[in-house]
Amino acid sequence: MLGPQGDESAMAKASGKKKRTQPFLPRRAYTQGGLDGLCGIYATINALQHLRGRGLEEAPAAALFKHLIGAVRGKLPELLWDGTGMPELRKILDAADEWARLHYGFALARGEPLLKRAPKNDDLYWTRLGELLTAPDRVLLVGLKEPWEHWTVLTNVTPRTLRFFDSLSIKVARRGDVSLRAGSTYRIDPHQVFLLRRIDLQKKAAAPRDLPA
Repeated sequence: MLGPQGDESAMAKASGKKKRTQPFLPRRAYTQGGLDGLCGIYATINALQHLRGRGLEEAPAAALFKHLIGAVRGKLPELLWDGTGMPELRKILDAADEWARLHYGFALARGEPLLKRAPKNDDLYWTRLGELLTAPDRVLLVGLKEPWEHWTVLTNVTPRTLRFFDSLSIKVARRGDVSLRAGSTYRIDPHQVFLLRRIDLQKKAAAPRDLPA
């Protein structure tokens, strides 16, 4: 019996038309995580590492990963391919705050400063990001739009660059490559920004979970 390609060849010969060929795609190995939507989990873990000021070995990182997944278990398995939206990330960050209080001795306070008052152009947005990152005890979780559709950790803003601590190994982005507009290398979502701040529990016993919006 002829398979689908054999049938197509026979039909092409009978009709006098040339056989259509598929474009050749070279083989490439997909990296682990390349097909799932767990960037929100990884961004949260990386944010905690950065705020903690030291890395996590594999076993405690895996335990944290399991804890954060538990916060959104009701969204599984769809979360694996649909990705992490802001409602899910809020639950993940609540779980991260619980973990930080229990294991690291600090609280993870958060705010969503641009949710309702996002700057309207690139220059204003860049300025606002710099105003939010004024101290080493804070980072920003930022949503990148298509083609990335990705949550990342922003750690530093200079007049010319953004610096990331990122699960896809994005390290530095030049100002000209970042925009609110489609077609840029890194298209940012003006509303998808979480401000995360470390508050040491020894300094403040009852640390707030939420920062002022």
